[in-house]
Amino acid sequence: MESGASFAIASVERVSPMGIHEVILTSGEFTQLLKEKKPNVAWEALDCRIVSYGAEPLFKILDGVM
Repeated sequence: MESGASFAIASVERVSPMGIHEVILTSGEFTQLLKEKKPNVAWEALDCRIVSYGAEPLFKILDGVM
């Protein structure tokens, strides 16, 4: 059985012409990357408006960082 993340990636791969690379971060790792204020996978996800597990948890992370 596919995990939720794997299923989401497979769904995007079917409709996107771009290559997809799975990156799994804990919320703590994601928060730390945002605090670095330099280009990284967390900032790229925000810039591309990628929300993997719902907006509410993301907004809680962003509220603590920004």
